[in-house]
Amino acid sequence: MREVLAESKVSLLRFRFLSFGRRIGKSLQVKNLSKVTGAAIESVKINAIRPELRGNRLKWVKRRRLGSSLLALGANAFFFLVGARIHLWIRLKKWQSWEVACFRLLYGRAHLAVPEGRRTVCVDEIPGKSLDDYADQGILTTREIEAAGRELSRAHGLWCEELHGYWSHGDPHLDNIIYDSRTDRARLIDFEVIHSKSLSALERHADDLFVFLQHLMGLTTREQWIPFALAFISAYDRPMVTEKLRERLNMTNNWGAAIWWNLRTDYLLRTEIIERVGALNRALKPRRCLCA
Repeated sequence: MREVLAESKVSLLRFRFLSFGRRIGKSLQVKNLSKVTGAAIESVKINAIRPELRGNRLKWVKRRRLGSSLLALGANAFFFLVGARIHLWIRLKKWQSWEVACFRLLYGRAHLAVPEGRRTVCVDEIPGKSLDDYADQGILTTREIEAAGRELSRAHGLWCEELHGYWSHGDPHLDNIIYDSRTDRARLIDFEVIHSKSLSALERHADDLFVFLQHLMGLTTREQWIPFALAFISAYDRPMVTEKLRERLNMTNNWGAAIWWNLRTDYLLRTEIIERVGALNRALKPRRCLCA
């Protein structure tokens, strides 16, 4: 009974936030408002990241800035507002522990991460470059995307004590996936957020795919979109997660969700988003029938 009451209070609070947002939205276009919001979010840098030579090995040193806890609180309030069921760690020790635990879980001793002091994590250099860099340079192909799908599927099969279930990333956009062309291997990085523990593993995994596809949508042409999206889903190869993903592939009139779509797709036009989402849903229907 207490859980039901708590959930009702959360729903009421979100409703009030979104009602306030809709009143603002009447005087401002959602697209313009989301650009302002996005610029504000992107200008907030919780961490300072730089390469440093430690002995004979290059390390990436990730250090939380002073006042980062307040910034994280603000970011979490925004996530709540738009219905994104993820959060940044507020406590520095918990953040350090999560970053280190994720690296150890995914890569063992191949790529080490260690805490340093009160607000720093030191990480081995990951070979390759991000899929976002590939897209920026116009050289992103299905090869890199398939590697990302395989790696995410592998990671989703690892048990995580913190989540009391199988692991999930929470924010696997293309900048958080490094591809090494020499080994045809993708690796996940930047474990800054964590999914809500109230979500099932299936929901969390579908959300990870959803985040990747939203960002991919904003970085590709109409011609690339369907081949790239299907290459990713095929390489991921988990039909139950794909089915859950299809429940997320819709455009609602919710003010908060509209802002989140705009941010995640790099401000792609709403009409274009609707068209691409519809095209992907149609392309996935035969897959659902084959798996039934």
